[in-house]
Amino acid sequence: MKMTLDLPQTLLEQAMSVTPAPRNKRKAVVNALREDAVKNAWQKIKKYRGAFPDFTLDLDTLRGRGAHTF
Repeated sequence: MKMTLDLPQTLLEQAMSVTPAPRNKRKAVVNALREDAVKNAWQKIKKYRGAFPDFTLDLDTLRGRGAHTF
């Protein structure tokens, strides 16, 4: 989607300098938006930490390995 933004030049330059992609304004903005979305999603998940004390997770069963004894 095309959009015109008025961004502070110093902030954009800072974002471009720390973006792992080539120094590109579009990639810097997209990367910042993606990181913000991920950070916000983790914040929502973290509020449930400790909310299910009886929940256990067996990764072998989850991955379909079953309970193997060697």
